[in-house]
Amino acid sequence: MARREGRRETRKRFRLQLLRWLLARLCPSAFPRPGVNMSGLNKIELEGCRDLLGLMETSEILALCDTITNRLVQPQDRQDAIRAVLAYSQSAEELLKRKKVYREIIFKYLAMKGVIVPPASEKHNLIQYAKNHWNKPELKVMEETLEKVPNTEDIILCEQVKMTFIFLKFLYNLKMME
Repeated sequence: MARREGRRETRKRFRLQLLRWLLARLCPSAFPRPGVNMSGLNKIELEGCRDLLGLMETSEILALCDTITNRLVQPQDRQDAIRAVLAYSQSAEELLKRKKVYREIIFKYLAMKGVIVPPASEKHNLIQYAKNHWNKPELKVMEETLEKVPNTEDIILCEQVKMTFIFLKFLYNLKMME
């Protein structure tokens, strides 16, 4: 009798762990995990670096990913490589100083953003222009506003997943009573 009760408790704990795992995968904001954002970039730098990396060739991004992650991350595609580069970069400056991030790419990014720089600027000057652009006060206000506004798709998904979780928990409790 005691063994049967022990098995039921084990099954119940396993089901709850499985439900928590599913909820965490489907709705990460429901279970914030410390240390997930390893990047040392703020949101504006992250978006700026993402745009800048978008100007690079796929082969260059994959090579940069290999360098930054020490070949420990094997990206499936271009977007995976960009995510890995951004996640494992310590700072925007460290990323922009890499050999694979050419001066021309930074110049093209700044021109695209409307930042006027002398065409003969050296790479370290272009990096400083990019950092100054990302630290503009109006961009800081925009970043604070973006942080306050939740993504409605995430909210809807989280609510659906939470309701599913509650329903499954209820369903398993009914089965346990039988």
